[in-house]
Formats: sequence, C-alpha cells, structure tokens
Amino acid sequence: MRRLVLSVLFVAGCTNARDAAVPLVRAHAARDLRCPTERIEVEPLIGARYEATGCGRTATYYGVCEQISCDVGKSDDQPQPWRDRPDPGSLEAER
Repeated sequence: MRRLVLSVLFVAGCTNARDAAVPLVRAHAARDLRCPTERIEVEPLIGARYEATGCGRTATYYGVCEQISCDVGKSDDQPQPWRDRPDPGSLEAER
C-alpha cells in the first residue's frame, strides 16, 4: 500500500511540468535582476513564459520542460526542443 501511495505522489508531481521550470526561472532571474532568490516572485504567463519580479526589476523568461529536463532562458531567446538538439557525444554537438 505504501508503495502505491508513493508511486501516485511521484506521478502526480511529475505531471505538472509547467511548474518544473519555476526554480530555474527564479535562479536565472536572481542573477539577471541582481536580487536574492528568496525575493524573486515568478508568475506563469501564456505560452510557456514566466514573468519574474524582484528588487524593483522585472524580466520575462521562457521555460520548456521535456520529461525531467528543463530549458530556461530570456523570453526574447528562442528555445530549441530536445528532439532537435544533437546528441551530446556527436561531432555536431562539439561545434
């Protein structure tokens, strides 16, 4: 029974991929806004974007999560989906 409960909690936690990017958005915003992470507020926007506010400054980020990996960057940058990225060991990845 305990195993079943843990499995359900694990799956429920993994199904909300949108929230998975929030800690990375907060970390990027802390660096970009020069503000401690505990003072950064992250608000989800439409289209896998987030608005981070802290220390009187604001920045917008994208957050794309696929399975257990997330890619976060400034909103004006274009994310590249994992399936379009070269394999890490390939010659194309080394360029």
